[in-house]
Amino acid sequence: MRALPSNKMMELKAALCGLSFTNDRNWCYGNSTVYNALWTLLCLSGEDLSFWGPRQETLISFICRHASTMATLCNESWFQVVLRDWGNSQSQQDSAECTTHLLAWLSSPAFNMRWERRVELADGFQVCDHNSEHAPILLHIPHDIHHIGHCTLTELVRVWSQEQSMCTALLTAAPCICVSIDRHRQTAEGE
Repeated sequence: MRALPSNKMMELKAALCGLSFTNDRNWCYGNSTVYNALWTLLCLSGEDLSFWGPRQETLISFICRHASTMATLCNESWFQVVLRDWGNSQSQQDSAECTTHLLAWLSSPAFNMRWERRVELADGFQVCDHNSEHAPILLHIPHDIHHIGHCTLTELVRVWSQEQSMCTALLTAAPCICVSIDRHRQTAEGE
């Protein structure tokens, strides 16, 4: 499946609007991750579903099947594949980790968060750190910004790109990136 006629795309959007998830065992991390990914892909794709990657049939079937019934992610075989590397625990999990596993499973060309952190040396650049294409970019709220009481996403990206006096940049210009903002503030001592 590569494209949907506009009337089918409208039906899919309506079905996604009606999608509801159960949350009987702290599944909020998975529910929010899946719902956000589906809306992002749907809004990005128009009638062309190529950004959905090889799982488009599975995801469209999931949306249509649950347009009028509650979805329980732990009962979905495709979501069980997403979670299998986390062990037996079905309790509270981290949204960023869930996003990493979901995006790896999706294999969508829409997302690519690969970056490198480099330092300039006398004989060229040295790569000191990097990220995989599926892991969200982790943005920290530094001490000086925390004390102001507010910040913008642009400020957090600026801090990330210059962290530890190095230059950090994305390696590709993907249509979508995923960021995770650290919930913990960083003290002046770096803790």
